[in-house]
Amino acid sequence: MEAAAPPPPPAPRLIDSSIGGSPIDSPIDSPVDSPSRSLAKEHSYSKLLSLRQLSADHHAPSQAAANRALPELPSSLDFYRRFVSKSRPGKFKLPRELQEALGPLSSLESLQELLGDRPIKVNVTPEHGLGDALFPKPGRANDDRANDDPAELLFVEPQEQEMTFKEFAEHLRPGGTGPERVYYLSSQNDNLHGDLSALLDVVPRTLPFAQEAFGAGPPEAVNLWVGDGRAVTTMHRDPFENVYLVLEGTKTFVLVPPYMGGALYQGFYRRARWRLDGGEDRIEEDEDRTRSVRWVGVDVEEDRGKEEYPLLDAVEPITIDVHAGEMLYLPSMWFHKVKSSGVSISVNFWFDMAFDTPNYVLSEWANAVFDE
Repeated sequence: MEAAAPPPPPAPRLIDSSIGGSPIDSPIDSPVDSPSRSLAKEHSYSKLLSLRQLSADHHAPSQAAANRALPELPSSLDFYRRFVSKSRPGKFKLPRELQEALGPLSSLESLQELLGDRPIKVNVTPEHGLGDALFPKPGRANDDRANDDPAELLFVEPQEQEMTFKEFAEHLRPGGTGPERVYYLSSQNDNLHGDLSALLDVVPRTLPFAQEAFGAGPPEAVNLWVGDGRAVTTMHRDPFENVYLVLEGTKTFVLVPPYMGGALYQGFYRRARWRLDGGEDRIEEDEDRTRSVRWVGVDVEEDRGKEEYPLLDAVEPITIDVHAGEMLYLPSMWFHKVKSSGVSISVNFWFDMAFDTPNYVLSEWANAVFDE
């Protein structure tokens, strides 16, 4: 008797990095699952307007309120009631004692004294400075993203290079020679407990008022961020409650509430990485094509008003400038794009988010509606 044929292998799984790498059942060989770039979804515009009103009424602060830093940190209970429970961003002045404790991290010179010749990992991109961003596949003659089929775009990560902190700091100063590169210390891997552990005597292990309000344990990650005004983090979302402290310079956050994701033309894109060898900048596709990344397909600042993206007109981003000596609470799952003005130095604390809250359920439901 002939043996039964083995069952077909399961479809490869995609990785949705927009919510922290959760597996999503979807075959990679099927057409890229991304929203239409035509006017086909114009009927969804009124639904998005309703969601925007919901956001304005219940969750999102006004532009003016978002940029007004509260003069002191709230209690844990007040922080929970006014911000965490409402998924509402907030900006606060850093307490003097915390600023003084973090003083050794507030300049490149003082960081060099602490880190000197210690090797660190740095993300490097070409002169556009776009890390984790969408670009046409190699060989495409047209670099205009607006008219590209999403299947022809790649999610391109920076090249990672190892160097001393002293070498890295020199790249942040003008006057260098050779190909223009943008260097950004942005490893996002709990780097203060890794490459930068020499700074643990300076950085607090947690922020008690926030940890208590989140009902979480110690931070999942504590990261140091150092870069200049050329580095841009494109819009994405994280499954963490984020408390972001700016110690030097200014960081600008462009925010979109979680349940407006249906207007951001998210799609699935294969992975790639920049390879910067000598004077040549090239994109190298990931050899493993069984995984893909879900990413925002538009720039909420530059693509508004374009005919290709009608739903984007329903989005009203909130822009928050966080200056040295200030702290931003960025609720989990909020979409955000991040830029710097000049050299900036920041520390952030990522705490676990709760997945059983009405805010999370509402945002996931709203996004699913527009993915249909």
